[in-house]
Amino acid sequence: MRTSVSVTPDLRRRMTEAAESGVNWSQIACAAFELRLAELDSARRNLDFEGIVQRLRASKLRASSERYSAGAEAGRTWLHESAEWPVLERLERDHERVATIVAQPDREGLPEDFLCLLDVDIDPEGFWGHDYTEGEVDGAFIEGFTDAALALFRRVKRQLAA
Repeated sequence: MRTSVSVTPDLRRRMTEAAESGVNWSQIACAAFELRLAELDSARRNLDFEGIVQRLRASKLRASSERYSAGAEAGRTWLHESAEWPVLERLERDHERVATIVAQPDREGLPEDFLCLLDVDIDPEGFWGHDYTEGEVDGAFIEGFTDAALALFRRVKRQLAA
């Protein structure tokens, strides 16, 4: 198939002068076209990739926020129903260590490590319940659990000290 391409008069003159060396201008033009098309395709894919990254980042934040909220609810429930004073004191004392554990989002055994930190000798499934069996006790969940339980515990401590 033949296609016409416009070039400047100066470029046309130089191309004509170089024709004596056996240059195949069509082959060079095709290679240039292929290169530019590849660049455009790469840029389009990169834009697509950036869109994917942005969408998944938002999804991850939503999921993390939902897990934090679920953990906070579980922490308040635990404090209301079964938390013991010595365990709450350990949680308050070791809150920074909890933050260090939670900062490792893909850490295996996170729910179990949290219970060990609290020095609670209890089956993780019995402690965490449905959230544990569904594999939903992650860093955001434990962070929410800890923050809510400690906020309520500190309110109770202030009340008892008064």
